[in-house]
Amino acid sequence: DIDRTLTGKQGALAQCPDNKAVPGVVDPAFQGGEMVLSALGQAIGSTFCGDCYLGLVSAGAGGGPAEKLVLENHLRGASTAPTWWSGPGVVISPLVTGCSNPEKALCASGIVAWYRMNRHVDIHPSEVFFFDDLTGNTAGFAALGYNARQVSCASRDGEVGLCGATPGEIVREQGIKNCW
Repeated sequence: DIDRTLTGKQGALAQCPDNKAVPGVVDPAFQGGEMVLSALGQAIGSTFCGDCYLGLVSAGAGGGPAEKLVLENHLRGASTAPTWWSGPGVVISPLVTGCSNPEKALCASGIVAWYRMNRHVDIHPSEVFFFDDLTGNTAGFAALGYNARQVSCASRDGEVGLCGATPGEIVREQGIKNCW
């Protein structure tokens, strides 16, 4: 997920001292403002995901070209992701935006299929991990044999994350885990 997972709430740096503003880059999510990378957004490569084939699934649009470029530059795993983005219908990239919350597990399945067809990499369902701040977005992943974990548990802004995810929340644990 992007909004409030790889990013934090715009204008909340005082509440989220580990986050980092990206000057000159607008993030239109929620109320909009200057893009803010969460602690995870700055350091995804320091987690076990640094050895993974990465993908993004977001209900939002992922911002404009400048925000997408920042996200692409911070997504470093076992393989460099392409620089084109996909919608949720026919997945043509592991970077998927516009995927409604109830459909996120299906979009993740499209990313797994993309890696199989385009990079000749078979990813076992038990090795698929999804992280999202929104309560309820872990639903649907278990039926596919995938793992899903709610993040930004220590900082909340209603039902969504406030500061976004931290590297410590990105753990290689099997199953479905929610904040509470």
